[in-house]
Amino acid sequence: MSIPRRPGPVLVGVNDEPSSDLALHWAISDARTLGVAVRVINAFSGAASMRKPMYRDIPDGDLQEPNHVAEQLIARIIDQAREIDPEVVVDGETIEGGRSRVLAQEASFAEKGRG
Repeated sequence: MSIPRRPGPVLVGVNDEPSSDLALHWAISDARTLGVAVRVINAFSGAASMRKPMYRDIPDGDLQEPNHVAEQLIARIIDQAREIDPEVVVDGETIEGGRSRVLAQEASFAEKGRG
């Protein structure tokens, strides 16, 4: 029995919490099985939220630039994904907005093959 090919990538929302490592490993495994790419998304909001523990390793000066911090985080996670399985194509993006809204929107795009 073959697994049908999905039109879009496996979408995974990530941050700097341990649960993101598990989600990333699952997404890579699923993508490998399905023969699709992985799309890594980090949703972020303004500087006030940058005081959360997930940003503990980021210098205070950088916390004034939430997009810069999010881009550093996503680059690190993409590198991590490529180390897990270099054969799976991985891309990512930081998107400003609430996590639920951003991931729902990206899931809609991925389902249509535009992700």
